[in-house]
Amino acid sequence: MKDTSGATTGSEGSVTYSFGGTAIGMKFCDSYTLSGNYATIEFQSEG
Repeated sequence: MKDTSGATTGSEGSVTYSFGGTAIGMKFCDSYTLSGNYATIEFQSEG
């Protein structure tokens, strides 16, 4: 769990999908301190 008490400067979150033994993790962040946005998609194979 992330501390979102100081999320006034932006938003941050993540979501994970799991199907067929494959997990897909998506992370996104909207922060003014980074002068932009970034999003990452992670593919994780289980087994």
